[in-house]
Amino acid sequence: MSSASKHWGSFSLPSLLRHALNLLLFTLSSASLVPILLLQTPPTPFGWAFLAVSLASIFSSLLGLFSHASLLRFLSHALLSASALVGQALGLLSLLLHPEPCLRLLGQANGSRNAKALEKTQAGALAGMLALEAVSIVWAFAEQRCREGEHDVVEKEKRVTARRRSGRVAIELEGSVESADGGSRGEGDGREDEKKRTKGDFVLVITS
Repeated sequence: MSSASKHWGSFSLPSLLRHALNLLLFTLSSASLVPILLLQTPPTPFGWAFLAVSLASIFSSLLGLFSHASLLRFLSHALLSASALVGQALGLLSLLLHPEPCLRLLGQANGSRNAKALEKTQAGALAGMLALEAVSIVWAFAEQRCREGEHDVVEKEKRVTARRRSGRVAIELEGSVESADGGSRGEGDGREDEKKRTKGDFVLVITS
């Protein structure tokens, strides 16, 4: 196992930071459901839009808690995080730039003090979610790039090892072939010597 895989392992510092980041995002996204539900229950269509953004952020944080070992899991997390990020940005801009119309759309036409406080709380939650979601996306891409680099290194090491093994096998085969050839030549020479001795003995017998 290479140093990169140890660096991004299940109990490494980057992995623990990723878990802490997504747990914080999950907590903040869950808390952002409360102001919308307190403004009006059941929520208005505009309130349901805010709830959908919070739910998307919750699901993206849950996906971010797991390692992106597969490309499909990484793409699902990136797509859901990007959708949540766009929704958070639009919701935050609407609450900051048009607070009074947003209160009316959320079911608080009178604009009471409590309603304004809940609106500011929701805006703060969206701002925090937006920052954490952006960091989560950047972190996910960095981790995926590191894993791709680690995979390339492992593949290169496998190719080098395979070449070394094939070279060793070729050398061993060549040595065995040479030894076999030497043995066959030695055996042939022995047979020729034996034939010569046999012929010499036959000649001696005849002459005697």
